[in-house]
Amino acid sequence: MPTPWRTPLVWLYALLALAGLGFWWRTRRAAALLLATSVLLPLAAVIALALRNPDYHERYVIAMTAPLLLLAAGGVSWLDWCIWRRSPTSSARTASVATALPLLTALVLAGANLLAVQRLYADTTLHKPDFRSAAQTIMAGLQPGDVVLVDGPDPSKVFLHYYTGAAPVFAVADLEDAPLAEADVRLRQLTAGAPHVWELLYFHAPATVQVWLATQGWATDPTYHNGIRVTRYGLATTAPITLSLGIDFGDALQLEQVALDTLTPQPGDLLRVTTDWFTRAAASAYKFSLRLHDPAGNIVQSVDYTPQNWFAPTNVWVVGQPARDQRGLLLPRDLPPGAYRLTLRLYDPDTGAAVMTTAGEDVELAVLNIGARGEGQGATEATVANRSLPSTLPPAAASCRAALYAGVRQEVEQ
Repeated sequence: MPTPWRTPLVWLYALLALAGLGFWWRTRRAAALLLATSVLLPLAAVIALALRNPDYHERYVIAMTAPLLLLAAGGVSWLDWCIWRRSPTSSARTASVATALPLLTALVLAGANLLAVQRLYADTTLHKPDFRSAAQTIMAGLQPGDVVLVDGPDPSKVFLHYYTGAAPVFAVADLEDAPLAEADVRLRQLTAGAPHVWELLYFHAPATVQVWLATQGWATDPTYHNGIRVTRYGLATTAPITLSLGIDFGDALQLEQVALDTLTPQPGDLLRVTTDWFTRAAASAYKFSLRLHDPAGNIVQSVDYTPQNWFAPTNVWVVGQPARDQRGLLLPRDLPPGAYRLTLRLYDPDTGAAVMTTAGEDVELAVLNIGARGEGQGATEATVANRSLPSTLPPAAASCRAALYAGVRQEVEQ
């Protein structure tokens, strides 16, 4: 349960166990000592292990289940005082009350347990991490050359039992608190030549690996699998096509240019969109909305997000300094061929009000000839060397990790 020690059912069991200890002590002391020892020793072992390696799981206390239930049963029996406090003067009415009280308690326990079991199966927040669906999501979208980074406990323990894809799997949990420069060397080696990276993040907040991916890759919308976040990133494998814009978004931000890996993507491709900005004045925390319009002007795809995959919201951009956002747009596989407009809108997430520009609310970034094979495609096929860590990520981005984690948790709960 989310807060197990605050639920009435658990407290009821705890009280019954304490009462049961008194019951067994009065009726059979050896049984009381055995049950108390059978509960306290495993509990002490679990606490010691948790202090040494905080990786608690409810199965660790399964050895306590039987003695706890016997103690609780003793607590229920203690309610029938006629069992341990016999009196020759007890009336039939007194005996009936003494018998009815433990029976009523047993019925309450049974009903409460039924509700708990129903919630266990119906409330998705109580479900265990779904490694199976996470693995299936990755395998369904794998392409040649992809790699999988697991930022969590050893993937061989669970994840690799479900994952049978061709892409190599690398454990990177040891980089959680590593300096960014150190992680940069390791992650470049693991992802060298890969067009995409699949990231599994679980059991800890976003940290160094996620900062590296946010600055070196183009993130797409993540999927969540009961505590496991799966994110697909595009990496730089081709020379980008850069288009100058010079459009002011309000008084604070200027969009200087946009860079795309191609202007002729295919349905199902991951389009890498990079926007370079200049911060004229302190800005609010705007949301970005990347939109794809079909030839008839209809929005066929939109992605709303915080810049640099939550690590660089616009309110931490440094005044007088450039800033950059990199976002991956995974085009639908069933997208009909044609000329599509790619636009960008900035808006206030609290009110939904768009930031006005001289070009209107939606600024055209480029026209994409989706499904076409033109000369522009061949012009981008030069291999790109590994990019250095950019200096455009605001210094305050490190302090945004808590906000990032809160945003991820909010998306999971919704």
